[in-house]
Amino acid sequence: MASTKRPAIAGNSSPAQKKLDRERALTAGMAEMRVAAEKQRLKSEKLRQLRLERDAGLPAKKKPAARKAAATGLNLAETQKFAKK
Repeated sequence: MASTKRPAIAGNSSPAQKKLDRERALTAGMAEMRVAAEKQRLKSEKLRQLRLERDAGLPAKKKPAARKAAATGLNLAETQKFAKK
């Protein structure tokens, strides 16, 4: 962080100095946010790359089994018997 010299008594600062101090604080805060965002982006990219490497070694996923066609015109007992199969 960049250190800024501040007067010992804040009440004696001129309005121009206060404005300059606010701008410096805002600029420093924005710089910190940029650094944090860049770190997060690098971390996310690294994790994404690790996931891709991990997934490349896994076998391909199997397709789910086809569902049986719904039987129509059955009464309740036949439907329950069919559901057990």
